[in-house]
Amino acid sequence: MLDTLLYIKKETDIHLEVTTLLIPGQNDSPAEIDAMTKWAVKNLGPDVPWHFSAYRPTLEWNEAPPTPLETLLQAKEIAEANGLQYVHLGNVFSR
Repeated sequence: MLDTLLYIKKETDIHLEVTTLLIPGQNDSPAEIDAMTKWAVKNLGPDVPWHFSAYRPTLEWNEAPPTPLETLLQAKEIAEANGLQYVHLGNVFSR
């Protein structure tokens, strides 16, 4: 997947935005978000819009609880501290 993001950014004129579905216990640790967003700034640039989206259980997959708003807010804070300029939250209501 990372190779695809690099290809899109460096080899095409396609507008690139990235969405990360944060699933509790799977990919929502501060360390993982820190590493992910540092990679993004270094390799894609600080101006690539990044969306953190909340997971919601479904009938088909309900192995994790819903993503807490606090997790998304923390991800946004980490991403912005690492230099991402356009960080958005999805699948939640926030200010």
